[in-house]
Order: sequence, then structure tokens, then C-alpha cells
Amino acid sequence: MKILLLFSAGVVQPARAPPVENFGGCSLKNLVQRLVGVFVVLFMCLTLAPQAAAHSSSTPSPNGSTSASPWHYSESWTITGSWYGEGLHVDYYNGSHYSDYYALDFALKGSPCYKRLYPIWDGMTVATVDHTIGRLTMTKYINGVQWRLKYMHMDSINVSVGQTVGTTTIVGYTGNKGQSSGCHLHISTQHWSGSNWVSHPPAFCGRTYPHDHTTAWKGC
Repeated sequence: MKILLLFSAGVVQPARAPPVENFGGCSLKNLVQRLVGVFVVLFMCLTLAPQAAAHSSSTPSPNGSTSASPWHYSESWTITGSWYGEGLHVDYYNGSHYSDYYALDFALKGSPCYKRLYPIWDGMTVATVDHTIGRLTMTKYINGVQWRLKYMHMDSINVSVGQTVGTTTIVGYTGNKGQSSGCHLHISTQHWSGSNWVSHPPAFCGRTYPHDHTTAWKGC
């Protein structure tokens, strides 16, 4: 057997193997191991993560004799910007489509700002108030199911969390707060499924509302 020897300063030393190629202080072997680990984590995230589901139903929200319009009965409002079924209100989750939620945008033509607003159901409880973006949510149990009414872009909100309100309570006034391009009321309705809020087309005054920008809908 031949042994390769190096002579340095009179001392016999075994020859060293050539160094493993390094990348930024990391050996090629370690680098490959780290890359494999990254790909494994990415694969697990993509395959094991729960897929986002659309939380919406085409069934209109409850209607009936106790349902009233969000605006005063003497006024007639039109649909102004977006409405259910046209895909303008879309949510995304981690870059993936989450849901198209049902909503209506209404305004009094010619004079949309600072108009009084009312709940569409009696016996509602104020759940949340956000003065910064003009958001008000109210809840009510109907036939054992919890329903939520949400108003957006309000200029002012006159009620507080926990307060009981009804169809004759002025809860605030229309405005242009939040992501809005003009004074209007954004209204949406949802029911609680036990794990999430499910969006429904808003219905009040005994009717739902078609995709129509010209009809002026009288309050009730």
C-alpha cells in the first residue's frame, strides 16, 4: 500500500483531501439538504392547508311584515354602484378566490349625503361600531338563527355597542368613509352558521332588488 506523505518543517504528515466546494460558508452537501427541506415544507403547505371556501348563499335574507327599508319611507333610493350577482364585492384568501359576497349600494339620487338610516329589522342589538370607516353591524335572532346586518361608509353613527335598536331608530347618516367614491349606503346581510358568517342577498320591504340603476325604490 502506498501512502502519500508531505514533509513540512521536518515532520511527516498525511496529505489532506481537497476541500469540499463552499457556497457562502456552506458546503454543497449542506446546501442541498437545506433546499430539500425548503421544498418539503412548501409541498406540505400546499397539500395540507385547508382550501378557502365561499361562504355565501343565493337565498335572500329574511323578509316579512317586520322588515323595513334602511331609509325613510318618504324617500326613494336607487342602486348606485354594485349589487349582488355582479361580482364587484370579492374576497381573496392567500391569493385565492374566497367568496363573492352579496351586497347592495344605495343612495338618494341628487342628494346622497347625510341621509338618516334605520335598521331593516326590529329588535336588533348593536354588535360593532367603527367610526373611522363608518361601519355599523347589528344582530338579531330570527327563527333560532343569528342574523347580522352591516352598514358601511356612514358619516356618523348615533348608537353604541349593546344598544337595542329597531326600524324607527335613526342609527346614523350616510357618508363617504372608508373605501368609497361617493356618499352611499353599503348594506349586506349574513347568518351565523356556527363557524362563519354566510352572506345572503339583502331583502326588505317585501322584495329583493334586481340589477337596475334607474328604478327608484320607495322606502317602506
